[in-house]
Amino acid sequence: MKISHICLIFVTLRHQTAALPGLDKREADFDSVRLLSRLDRPDIQPKGQETSQTYFPQSPLRAQYDVRFTDHLLDDASHHLNLIALAQSYLISMNDLGIPTWLMHDTLLNWYRAGELGQEQSHVDVMVSPKSMEFLAEFCNMTVYSHRPQHFKKKRNYLLEVSPFYQESRGDEVDARWIDTHTGLYIDVKTYRDHGTTEKSRGTNRLQETVFEGVAARVPRNHVEILIDEYGQEAVSPRQNG
Repeated sequence: MKISHICLIFVTLRHQTAALPGLDKREADFDSVRLLSRLDRPDIQPKGQETSQTYFPQSPLRAQYDVRFTDHLLDDASHHLNLIALAQSYLISMNDLGIPTWLMHDTLLNWYRAGELGQEQSHVDVMVSPKSMEFLAEFCNMTVYSHRPQHFKKKRNYLLEVSPFYQESRGDEVDARWIDTHTGLYIDVKTYRDHGTTEKSRGTNRLQETVFEGVAARVPRNHVEILIDEYGQEAVSPRQNG
């Protein structure tokens, strides 16, 4: 598939969005978007031997950087600004697609405390339902979304890549990535698997609407219980965003 065939949805972080084009089932790989990378990295591509655990490898760089799109780290200030833009672009795009996605782990904790990413946070944690992941895999895999972040003069291209093994994941595997093709920063997107073993796990995908980094977002309704379970009672302060 040539780059000209990739669906581009132009949106700004002020919610000025173009009409969503008709969706067709998509079959694409990294070669279809290789021109988006500023690097010549023919050595980094799927070799056909991956599993659900290895399709998205851990970055050899500190934090979450896709080495297909970068070979260096951002300084702390730039990293924070680009991470905000990454989170905003992801949430806006999922909202436009009608995909319920929600914050988890450190990102949920930062939302609870301040409604935004902490200066020390190096990544963003999100989840979607199995049905939503199936939709993304069938209709949006290797789709590029162009956003103009608030703090940057030019538009950025963000790539959604879904693992071909997403249906096989049963635990904590990464099923998709939302990648800034300019900086290489990415968000790992995981599928929520409701095993129903505890009341906490059964309620994780019961969501409430909120705002995160100035963008409409969702969090689990039982977020306090989740945060206490993950971080302890001391992590939950009286101040809460909603």
